Amino acid sequence: MKIQENLLCPRYRSVSGSFCLGRVFQKSLKYYQKINLGILKKEIIEVAKGIASHPLVLEIYGVGFPFYGQLDVEQRMRATSKKYIEKVGLHEAMIQRLLPDIDFLIVFSTEKGPYSLSDQTMQRMKESFVSASVSFNRQWGEIFSSLQKEFNIADRSLDPLEQFMEKGALHIDLAPIPSHIWQDIEVLVCLPQDIQSLPYIRDLMFTCEPLLRGKASEKPLNYRMNFILNVLSKGSYMTGKRLWQEILFLQQYKSLILNNPETEAVVFSRWQTALLEAKNQGLIFESEADCWQLSGLGQRRLSEVLSRREEIYDKGFTII
Repeated sequence: MKIQENLLCPRYRSVSGSFCLGRVFQKSLKYYQKINLGILKKEIIEVAKGIASHPLVLEIYGVGFPFYGQLDVEQRMRATSKKYIEKVGLHEAMIQRLLPDIDFLIVFSTEKGPYSLSDQTMQRMKESFVSASVSFNRQWGEIFSSLQKEFNIADRSLDPLEQFMEKGALHIDLAPIPSHIWQDIEVLVCLPQDIQSLPYIRDLMFTCEPLLRGKASEKPLNYRMNFILNVLSKGSYMTGKRLWQEILFLQQYKSLILNNPETEAVVFSRWQTALLEAKNQGLIFESEADCWQLSGLGQRRLSEVLSRREEIYDKGFTII
């Protein structure tokens, strides 16, 4: 089915040319419809190996698609397009959402901050990453040149839209987080405040898939365990179903999860792993009424987590 002319017939002018938004939609849709998730994930791991070879990169994780499973891509794309047309208008943000890409969260080493949480933290983290990368431009160039020879990866110095439209090349999106912030990421469990200060938390809630042995840690798992402890502390004993409903309610991608059974199964399995690990560590236990409760050990751990969180907001992060 062709997308309605009145929805995406306008043209988007990129750096190097003008493209009909309907064509962008259709080409993106065809890309997703042909995907084999297993093959794509294997290719993403190989791309991750290249990026992880850079001296700045300490850890690397897969975020976004395909790490929440397969879904009705056309329905998702139409909803996204409609939202931007109705609420924002036609601009670059809409194109960025339509274009297929590969998203990585990378933990990098720096001593240039930021050291506090605010509405400017995300921008300052990106600036810190760019600043730290200046001395390593040659290595980045070599890595991406090699990836472009082996995979259909877009040249980061050229317009990603033009490259996708002409040859189907995928843009690599790097979401950088400094190691001194990552070391404390697992204590930022109070939503929505923490996710407003550090939006990458939505990835810990949703995907954030470890990709390479030796280039990942237990931070995503620890975050989910601490989050479960915090949820259980808020009320009476919770059944597993009620606990999942509470976690789901706080997900930024709640509608995506609820409308796609496979996505819900994939995301649920991550939280189920965290729940069982918390049980194995003695942080929680299941009562005779099939309800989950905090143990004494779990209460003490949560107290330490919330205390460290308060310290971060008061005094900032500590350099490693």
